[in-house]
Amino acid sequence: MFGGEKKKAQEMGVSVREYRLRKLAEKNGVSYEEQVDTIMTDVTKRLRHQAALEGTTATQIARANAQRLGGGVYKDVLETAAEIAQRDGTSVETVLDGGSEISKEPPVAALGQLAVYRNPPVIVLPTQDGGDMERHAITAATNASVDSAGGIAATRGRNLAAKGAATLVIGPLGTLMFGNAKEKIHDGRELYLLANDPEWSFVIPVHPDLGGDIRMFALAINQVAAAQKAPSASSETSADSTIESLERLVSLRDSGALTDEEFETQKRRLLDN
Repeated sequence: MFGGEKKKAQEMGVSVREYRLRKLAEKNGVSYEEQVDTIMTDVTKRLRHQAALEGTTATQIARANAQRLGGGVYKDVLETAAEIAQRDGTSVETVLDGGSEISKEPPVAALGQLAVYRNPPVIVLPTQDGGDMERHAITAATNASVDSAGGIAATRGRNLAAKGAATLVIGPLGTLMFGNAKEKIHDGRELYLLANDPEWSFVIPVHPDLGGDIRMFALAINQVAAAQKAPSASSETSADSTIESLERLVSLRDSGALTDEEFETQKRRLLDN
């Protein structure tokens, strides 16, 4: 099949990459330029999210992987970006890195594909269909907590089922799988991350082995939310919030949910903020 594509691409005087994109555009009933832009919009969003998590850039990720793999899909990404750059009179870096909807600053906390950012204050997670990343703005009214499966069934289960809330399952290795809040919970040890805001809410089942990690993630959400309070709020209120967060950290450490190392890391981050 690849040999046939290569031959047809040569007959057209284009690369195999361009030949495939032109065939896809023909199939979708759009122009070649429209197909290229659609593909790159999705690719750059994914690369930029990965770059934000790793503290690098989408261009650096694409180039490093193209070199490591000796070409492949990342080589195609770079060549397509170069084509767009030439068409629009810009650079490959601008095509891949510019205009990111996700903060270029490292996240305050990250777990799997979940991330919390301070600037802008958002929670980022993948959509159920695995497409674009979903963003929820963190406000002063945002609150996150961690509860057991039994606790949710007793206090929130009916409301969640009524909403049909989509859920995101984080497996023991941090991999993400989708479930549904209407499904019966069988593992009483399973923990849930609940995040609520007047404008949105979501529930994420979490493997019990990640209990300490998800509690730290919830704490990070609440810290970013506390920072969104009006600038006119008194320093005394801010100090009270810091003390409450420290007390919560101590409680998590004493209960065994956080190791001493995790406790010190979160304490330093809290005090630095």
